[in-house]
Amino acid sequence: MQYIPAICFAITPFWFFGGNIYGGHANMFFLSAVILLFLSEQENNFKTTGWIKAIGTYLSCWMCYIFLAGFLGKLPAELSETMLQSTFFILAGVIFYISVYKGGLPLTSWRNTICCVATIQACLAVLQVSGHDPVVWFLDKFVTVGGELGPLTPVGTLGNQNFLAAFLAISLPFFYDSRWWKWVAPLIIVALLLTKTTAAIGAAIIGSFYYFFGWEWACIGVVPAFILYALKYNNHIIDNPRFDFWLDAWRSTSHSWNTFIFGWGPGTTWRLDNLLHSEYVNVFFNYGAIGLALMIGYIVSASKSNKMLFSAFIVACINMAGNHPLHVVPSAILILALTALMERDRSESFTRIDNYPIFSKNE
Repeated sequence: MQYIPAICFAITPFWFFGGNIYGGHANMFFLSAVILLFLSEQENNFKTTGWIKAIGTYLSCWMCYIFLAGFLGKLPAELSETMLQSTFFILAGVIFYISVYKGGLPLTSWRNTICCVATIQACLAVLQVSGHDPVVWFLDKFVTVGGELGPLTPVGTLGNQNFLAAFLAISLPFFYDSRWWKWVAPLIIVALLLTKTTAAIGAAIIGSFYYFFGWEWACIGVVPAFILYALKYNNHIIDNPRFDFWLDAWRSTSHSWNTFIFGWGPGTTWRLDNLLHSEYVNVFFNYGAIGLALMIGYIVSASKSNKMLFSAFIVACINMAGNHPLHVVPSAILILALTALMERDRSESFTRIDNYPIFSKNE
């Protein structure tokens, strides 16, 4: 039973069967949540930290409001449906998070699972760039395959090179922490570079500097990451259209006190078929200043006890500034597993301290 969360994580990125590849990921995520709810066992009694409780409480309040407002007919039908769908994702995410946090699968097993999935995705990406796409070859036997991206784009089974880049970048520190998986790390780096995604590559540079050299070098790592970003946009840094997205979201959300404090609500889209490409801006847009404060508060208070986990956490936090990995199921559950493992590591550290106190009462 303890392997169920890792199995659900491992198969989600490879689940194609939906209206599109993203729909397939979503279908598997919901199915995984149901499986975890009924089959997984809670193997410890670790307490949830205050920040996680506060975030969960705030999200629960939003859910209650959506259900009540929808029942009373105070929300437009389309908006109500979008918000409800968003709450279902939140509930599935909570179930997945708790199953990892309360589960007994060792950290080494989680590391091996994450590295195995990332390695397969990297291999697929390299093959796709070389003109051999086993994903399209397989799907073409069942359905008509189409897409907006070119045939030589490295996407793995995630549907977009930016989504693949985020998944590989966050996974990279897990390869550093094993004497066997570290030999596969160059493959992950090559696949990451093939995506040409500066947000993920820059985050991977900074996270890698932290893993090997600590905070001082992590700060220095900002320089090559920024240079890479500047080169991609030909030194027209502020001309990136995403800055316009963020400013527009700020103006629309801060124009009244209620949207500034509480946001527009879960699942509310900034613009049809276009995301804000920043999880921090998106959290402010959907959940207001309270939601953003809770998110930043948790990040600042995050455990630094495990170098591998915290390095991956740094990569995720930096990538979220210019990307939306929490809105893509495979990278979202990777971040959920990562944060749950960090909290579990912190709880285990507290348990060890309680069982083996540094000073006795007599001292």
